[in-house]
Amino acid sequence: MKWPGRKERILAVPDKLAPEVTAFTDERQVRDAMKREMHALLKAIHSDIQYAR
Repeated sequence: MKWPGRKERILAVPDKLAPEVTAFTDERQVRDAMKREMHALLKAIHSDIQYAR
């Protein structure tokens, strides 16, 4: 099964997060931003897979 756009979306995460996390001074803020983005990405992929059936 091909998943067009997923690879690009995953690879875009650093570019999307970089402007946000550069302003942070606390590693907890960076971790929270990364967790939030990964959760959203996984949820979107799960949704794509679920509805592709």
